[in-house]
Amino acid sequence: MIADPALIVVDMQRDFCDPDGALEVEAADVHSAVAATGDLLERYRESGRTPILVRTIHDPDVDSDAWHDMYERNDRTKPCKRGTEGVAFAPELGPAEDDVVVTKHRYDAFYGTALDTYLSANDVSRVVVCGVATNVCVDTTVRAAFVRDYDVTVPEDCVGTHDAEQRDPTLANVEAYFGDVRQSTDISFDPV
Repeated sequence: MIADPALIVVDMQRDFCDPDGALEVEAADVHSAVAATGDLLERYRESGRTPILVRTIHDPDVDSDAWHDMYERNDRTKPCKRGTEGVAFAPELGPAEDDVVVTKHRYDAFYGTALDTYLSANDVSRVVVCGVATNVCVDTTVRAAFVRDYDVTVPEDCVGTHDAEQRDPTLANVEAYFGDVRQSTDISFDPV
């Protein structure tokens, strides 16, 4: 059962979180975010709730020319290619058998997915958003949730980025305009 608040974990996949992934992530910020999210997920599942794990998959069938050009222009490796090990979630996160898995093809977890339908069908009005990268997919998803009138909380210890200079300004902007930023240990879930 997806229950209010819904816990949404964005892009905590091998290519974004693992030193052996396509992006060869060494950021301590990302690794500590995965560990803290694992703890939060465990508490959330123990409360009788079903989390939503969002993953990115890139594929020529869904990557537009603009999307392809952005990666090429910035000389960046395209992560999470369909059929690779990089699309798998970080092992410590799951998914568990009953978890909802949403596949996205853009930064925004709502765009072109069933995420809003899942939340609406379960009368969710509040979301807790964790994931990577703080300044890209997490930020875009938080903004999308807010403009859909969800009450948003971001546990700052459960988000990470590969660009440390972007993390704090992004969280300050979220706090100022889009939601509440706090530690995961300050979030509790009553049993359902």
